[in-house]
Amino acid sequence: MLKGNPNVLSTLWLDDRYILKSSLAYGVLRDNRDIFASKQAYHSFCGYAHSQFKKMTAFNFEGYMGAKRKSLVEKYHFDVKNAAHLIRLLRMGIEFLTEGELYVERKLDAGELLSIKRGEWSLDKVKAEADKLFKLCEGAYIRSPLPNKPDFEKANEIVEDIILTTINRRVLNEE
Repeated sequence: MLKGNPNVLSTLWLDDRYILKSSLAYGVLRDNRDIFASKQAYHSFCGYAHSQFKKMTAFNFEGYMGAKRKSLVEKYHFDVKNAAHLIRLLRMGIEFLTEGELYVERKLDAGELLSIKRGEWSLDKVKAEADKLFKLCEGAYIRSPLPNKPDFEKANEIVEDIILTTINRRVLNEE
C-alpha cells in the first residue's frame, strides 16, 4: 500500500457489496486509506501500465493464457485483455492523482473497456489512447494535490495498533 500498488490500493476503495469477508485490521486500514494516497502512485500505475503495453504485443503465449485468450491474440494480433488493463490502469491513475480516490467499479467506462476486450478497438486506436493517457497521467502527477509520499509515520502507528490489538485479543481469549 505504501508503494502505491494499484492492485493492493484498490482493495481499500472497494464498494461494501464486494467485500465478502472483513476483519478489524482491514476496517482500520480502510478507514485510514488516505494515508496511502500519494504522488508515488504515479510510478506504480504507469509502471504497471507500461508492462501491460509491452505484454499486449509480445505474443508470448504464457501459462496464464487459456485457449480462448490465445485465439483472441491470434485473431486481433495483440492481447486485448492486456490492452483493456492498460487503458483502465492509466485512467485510474489519473483519477487517483487528481482526486485521491480510486474508482474500482468502472461505471463511466466499463462499456468501453469491455469493447477493447472484445477486440472492437484496433491496436492503433489502443496505442493512440494509451499515448494520450500517459501524457495526461504525467500532467496529473505534476499538478496532483496529493503529498509526494504516503504518511509512513501514521501507517506504522496503525500497523503497530493492529498488531497490539490482535495480540491483546488473543491473550484475553486464552485466559
